[in-house]
Amino acid sequence: MAYDVSDRYKRAVTASYTFAASVEITRSGVTVASGLRVVGGNVRADATADVMRTCSVEVVGLPDGLIPTSRQRTPLDIYGNELVLKAGIQYPDGTTELVPQGVFTITDSDLVDTADGVAVALSGDDRAGRLGDAKLLTPWTTATGTDAVTAIRNLVEDGYPGLTVVDLLSAADTFPPHVLEEKADRWADGVQAFAEAVGGEAYFDRDGRLVLRDVPDPSAQPVAWQFAEGGSSVATKLERRYSRSAGGANAVVVTGENSSNAPVRAVAVDDDPQSPTYYYGPYGPRPVWETSPLVTTTDQAQRAADARLRQLSGATEVITVSGVPNHAVDPGDVAHVTRLRSGFDDTVVVRAVSVPLSYAGEIQLDCRVLRTGGT
Repeated sequence: MAYDVSDRYKRAVTASYTFAASVEITRSGVTVASGLRVVGGNVRADATADVMRTCSVEVVGLPDGLIPTSRQRTPLDIYGNELVLKAGIQYPDGTTELVPQGVFTITDSDLVDTADGVAVALSGDDRAGRLGDAKLLTPWTTATGTDAVTAIRNLVEDGYPGLTVVDLLSAADTFPPHVLEEKADRWADGVQAFAEAVGGEAYFDRDGRLVLRDVPDPSAQPVAWQFAEGGSSVATKLERRYSRSAGGANAVVVTGENSSNAPVRAVAVDDDPQSPTYYYGPYGPRPVWETSPLVTTTDQAQRAADARLRQLSGATEVITVSGVPNHAVDPGDVAHVTRLRSGFDDTVVVRAVSVPLSYAGEIQLDCRVLRTGGT
């Protein structure tokens, strides 16, 4: 779902505007630094990456007490501190509308001391990075009959206490006993695997909450953004690439195999004759197989296969749009792009977005064309 901004914001972002940003640093949920001046950086959100949101931000004008040294811990070091970033627009009347960009664990803190003063460049990952680092010291087991949300809550609680979990999953499937071995990644091997087994996905949103939801169907979503030619165009460049090597699966086979239940199997295919990757068309079959010990019924396997096909589809046709920064665009948003010179007039789904923490740079959107069937 597109981030909810005002109509005033939507109008202002199609023209020249004054950029505004806010940076706070928190530790264990408590603000330990604020009012930092941002002079550059970038936020990237990529729905295909394990850690969806990453950032880099450069801050200046720091008081001595905030500058990390070999003898002094400060809120700008990497030991348990988090960046809370917001960016947006300052209106002519002096008011601002700031859009949350994410909550990021500081992974790198680089100090640059020059004749012009001291600047600190910070890099961060969303909270999935910290969960992935908190690998299991001992095996962890789900009890018989545990559902996905309960399993995820239990798994993350001691790896990252106090996380807010937003449950939007429709499935109520339960799992057989399942063991995550020592060294397992709580995020990739645990949280994501549990969500995918019921046809869902897991990610950290702009406010740092762990969201569990069904994999959305873009064809059921309204168009959130327009990138059209004309006086109010916010697009400056369009690139289009076709490539079989990028993926392009048009069928997914999901099997469930474990010692507690009989094997189950389901198949999802791109069955839209109008799709360029139509399974029965000239593109040809390109199936992939996935197996999960957490899948125990045919219905569950079918939901997982359908969801996975929605995630994998469209990889053969990549549309990259560059333009005026819009800090409210999210992966999964649906947009309409018109570039008549290159013959493009179509609806796309944003897969990744990279946006500068300034007005000087450009937003870059990696998209796929929205199809009505499997792709």
